[in-house]
Amino acid sequence: MKLTRLATLVLCLCLLNLSSFGQLGMYGQQPTFTFKKMAPRENDSGKRAKEIQLRVGMGFGVYKTHSEFTWNNTTLVDRDTSGAVTRHLNLDLRYDVTRRINAGLDMKFGSYLYDPDEDNEGKSNVYSVLGLTGEFAIVNKPNFRWYTGLNFHLSILETSEKDAQNDEQTLRYSGGGVKLNTGALFYFGDRNFGLNFNLGYDGHNFSLREYAINSQAVNIDDLNGKLFAGGVDLNLGLIIRFRP
Repeated sequence: MKLTRLATLVLCLCLLNLSSFGQLGMYGQQPTFTFKKMAPRENDSGKRAKEIQLRVGMGFGVYKTHSEFTWNNTTLVDRDTSGAVTRHLNLDLRYDVTRRINAGLDMKFGSYLYDPDEDNEGKSNVYSVLGLTGEFAIVNKPNFRWYTGLNFHLSILETSEKDAQNDEQTLRYSGGGVKLNTGALFYFGDRNFGLNFNLGYDGHNFSLREYAINSQAVNIDDLNGKLFAGGVDLNLGLIIRFRP
């Protein structure tokens, strides 16, 4: 009889414990886990933010030149070879197509220098260049890039000089060209401005388009003039970036 009562008591306690465990599992507070998506750090390789860049600077060029002129198929000047040193201001705009490739517009305005040992009175010249450029970042860091680029451009060159009769002769050339370059840019920490350095080969193929004497146009249907300039171009300036 006592064993039966003891067994009944143990059974009741077990049922009570199971019931309490079931209520805890059903109504008790359950642990929760939250997973937060981590944004990629900007300084991870290839993960920097895309940019729009404005580059402003000045530069110099050293070119080898040669020119050819014919009149009615008669050679007037046959491969006159010389050299030229230029100075210019440049204004470039870049947009990141991807994080390693950008494309943009290049503008350059300048002139070539005259030999100081010669009489340069009455001489002047000016040129302008407009081109499309693509660049690839070899080293691609948020605050440092080493890049290489290819540029196709159109150029206009105008020269003016007085002859022995004191008549002003003005020649206007235009033509296409190509530039292959490499460069580096440095931002000052996390600031949006820095320095840009660029060095490359720059080539121009000009054709004579207009000829004037004392501002009066001369018919050049029978005159064919060619001018080629190729050499090293160096730029140094400031860069400002915008992050869309």
